Amino acid sequence: MWSPSLPWSADAATERAGGRCSASRITGDVAWETLVAPHPLLSVAQLERQALEQPLSSEQRRAWRGLLRALATPRRRVSAVAVGGSVPSGTTCVDRALGLPRGSKDQERACAYPSRFARWLWAVHCRSSATTFFANRALGGTTTAGALPMLPLMVADVEEAGRAADMLLVDFAVNDHYAEQDWGTSPRDSTRSAPSRAWAVEAATEVLLRHVLSSSPHTAVLLYEGTCITNQTKQAHERIARRYGVPFVSYGDALSECSRITTWTAAHAHPSLTTHRYLADALAFWWRAFARRLQAELSTSTVDASLLHPSRSAPISEPTLLRRYEICEAVREYDAMSAWQSRAASSSALAATSAVAGVELGGGNWALNADRLGKPGWIGSEQNSSLHFALSVGASPRATLVFERSYTGFGTARVDIFCHGQRHDSGRRPTWRHLATLDGLRRDGKNVTLASVETVNLRQKGVLPHSNCTLRLTISSDAPLKFKLRHVSSC
Repeated sequence: MWSPSLPWSADAATERAGGRCSASRITGDVAWETLVAPHPLLSVAQLERQALEQPLSSEQRRAWRGLLRALATPRRRVSAVAVGGSVPSGTTCVDRALGLPRGSKDQERACAYPSRFARWLWAVHCRSSATTFFANRALGGTTTAGALPMLPLMVADVEEAGRAADMLLVDFAVNDHYAEQDWGTSPRDSTRSAPSRAWAVEAATEVLLRHVLSSSPHTAVLLYEGTCITNQTKQAHERIARRYGVPFVSYGDALSECSRITTWTAAHAHPSLTTHRYLADALAFWWRAFARRLQAELSTSTVDASLLHPSRSAPISEPTLLRRYEICEAVREYDAMSAWQSRAASSSALAATSAVAGVELGGGNWALNADRLGKPGWIGSEQNSSLHFALSVGASPRATLVFERSYTGFGTARVDIFCHGQRHDSGRRPTWRHLATLDGLRRDGKNVTLASVETVNLRQKGVLPHSNCTLRLTISSDAPLKFKLRHVSSC
């Protein structure tokens, strides 16, 4: 029987081939570094119950046991990815001990609790940076639904093409509670009320899990409710996690008190370094119990029949919501973050959109730029500036655009499409068809900047399957109002 040999306290050490491993390397990554109960604010017993009592599907049991084996194999490469909103992305988190420029996105992400937990996990399993990979891909202002169009790219191990990460940590708790799920396009689709918002969160979370579990069955998935807010959206996350046998950890359920130190208030929109350490503490205590559970359970352990292959079973969310959030495999895709990173890697000085294959400047001042740290996009501000994207569509033509909406300084853009060699349904020659007008200005009184998603059923606009088209984005507002596009894809 294999054993990963886990040291659980900061003064513990274990011998491994290639040198001595000491958990003292984790100093500063968690607040309660010894991980010896009692913790000042967390109920260790409650976290252990979460680890031991939650249902686990046969698929996820294999994935988590595979992760544990990988961690116990010194030369085996192990990768992990975190996705979520501004809390797991570390917005405003400052840790001078990291030695990174204060205020930089690299510093914030390294300060955030997912990165702290990953460093702790690598350390207690005696893993070096040479054989581990961690990416904090959480993005501020993003809900579960807002991340879905970018999901295949977000969960990938980019250093090994075609390979999904070994572990995926998901935390959209705060944004799913405070923001709409982005995809509603009419008043009747509004998710402002608590029950309808919970239904939308449930559907978006179910789409996310079904996609990851079916496309990346070897990825160990963890849903983390990294807030002490207890509400219907939290219940929606937990309900879907249980349905699919995916581990669910509730930070709030383990807290002895929900205070300013352990969470954040309206005056402090994002948590402090101390809170990020406590968030990492909770995950570390949970992992200690969960790893022991995995070691104790035989691969032939009895599993509820409904959890044998949950990703193949019928979904439980509202069918109309599932269709709204459905992920289709992209036939053509343009992602500002990937384009920005590729340009940085090639040391290209080009700021023009022409640096990205398939994207052409039709006129005006569109450029690929990062007006906010860690949030690049195609940005334009001159009225009538146009940007063209070459698209191809599949059997069920759809286009998805992810753009930013903010409370000041943002304007509108018109979206049109032209399909080459395709006559209009009335028999007329091909022409530009209007798809939507995107409003980048928030009108709900909230002083926040969030990603918004517009998905268009192109078939309803007369686009035939398997067509080659050009999508045009034209700024329709007056300068100096700007418009920012993060992502375009078609399927």
